[in-house]
Amino acid sequence: MSHASRRYGERAALDDVTVQIAAGEVYALIGRNGAGKSTLAKAAIGALALDHGDVSVLDGDPARQPRTRRHIGIAPQEIALYPHMSVAENLDAFATLAGLGAGKAEAVRTAMEETACVERAEERVGRLSGGWRRRANLAAAIVHRPRLLVLDEPTEGLDAETRGVLRRLVGRLRECETAILLISHDAEDVAALADRVGILHAGRLVAEGTPDALMHRAFAARQELIVRLGRPSPPAERILRAQGLSPSDDAAEWSGIVEDATSRSLAIDQALRAAGVLVRELTIRPPGIDALIGWAAESAPP
Repeated sequence: MSHASRRYGERAALDDVTVQIAAGEVYALIGRNGAGKSTLAKAAIGALALDHGDVSVLDGDPARQPRTRRHIGIAPQEIALYPHMSVAENLDAFATLAGLGAGKAEAVRTAMEETACVERAEERVGRLSGGWRRRANLAAAIVHRPRLLVLDEPTEGLDAETRGVLRRLVGRLRECETAILLISHDAEDVAALADRVGILHAGRLVAEGTPDALMHRAFAARQELIVRLGRPSPPAERILRAQGLSPSDDAAEWSGIVEDATSRSLAIDQALRAAGVLVRELTIRPPGIDALIGWAAESAPP
């Protein structure tokens, strides 16, 4: 995708965005709601025409060339299967739509094996649990062996076993040189799967790089410090604000990205206890995806 722009009235959903995903690469796209992630994904699969710019998948434009769309798979956040049909029947239908011929039965079987849903092959999708539906959704997205796979919040509400299925599947697709666009707000997903991360803000790509490089650029040695109180109090508020922390909505939890988090946590603990404030928990951890998105938004030019 090169210099992609798309407007909805006065609002720029995409503003001169260029994203390139190599074969075998997992590119995670993150950003706040309304940043333009869904618009970019729709443009990438040919479901939305751009006002300006180009989209190229295997040298073809999916918005203008139906044949190019056969090389794309998408696992949307909402399950996109026929609920009255079985898992196998759904995959057969999607394989037919993708133009598979003589090898269709083998492709369906392979997709079910790779997503570990063979045992539910003959069960109607509408009767499956959320995790099994998600597996079948993934199988439908890969049954035709796409060269570009779009995963939109693939682990939303998933159990640990299905998360494992997804991660093993992504590993195999990498080996097959499939390019993967991952849209996720899950820090664990991004850290475990992504080779590169792009951050969208107000339709613009404001930062891009490997997860480690972006975290170092944004925070260097700073860490997230979280303080959970037994109950809010004016003395606690004075102490915690002085240490650069901000409250949750109920002021029972305070957090911030700080330098020398260990020493600061000890000083905070001592000050709160001296003021008679009950400290339930004090946690230090690396900044997460939400913090990275916030940093990108704050550092983006107006």
